[in-house]
Amino acid sequence: MTRTRNMWAVFFTLTILGLPAWSGSIGLQFGSIGKVGNQGSHPLMGTIREVGMTFGNATIPAMSWFSFTTGKSSGLKPNEWLFGAGGQFKSYGCVDIDLDQGKCDKKDLYGTLFTGTFKSAELFQTGKNTFTLNGQVSVILSPVLA
Repeated sequence: MTRTRNMWAVFFTLTILGLPAWSGSIGLQFGSIGKVGNQGSHPLMGTIREVGMTFGNATIPAMSWFSFTTGKSSGLKPNEWLFGAGGQFKSYGCVDIDLDQGKCDKKDLYGTLFTGTFKSAELFQTGKNTFTLNGQVSVILSPVLA
């Protein structure tokens, strides 16, 4: 896969979470700011601006960043890239839980929101500038987010 820049949208679904305090999925909505890419069999790496987080049916605005490195590439199919175990990810910044339209203050969640490692990952191209990264992961939620 060649280097991809300025992705319009990426949706990352965490399908297995490692803490007993939360079992389910977290959806992350990303904006057009950031970089994602890899070369040959190297891991997929990126840092992307988060604009929202979804927990169950609730979507909360975010002003944070998501950075990640997957395990090494383990296969390529048309419009799909497979990555093995390894790598890590981190979400850091602010989640606007008081919904005051973009101000990050004492009432919001700020700092490292969660970290984790990949058990596996798949990247699907779903449109010209739209990709979906789906993976099985182990996650450690920030005590503030938990």
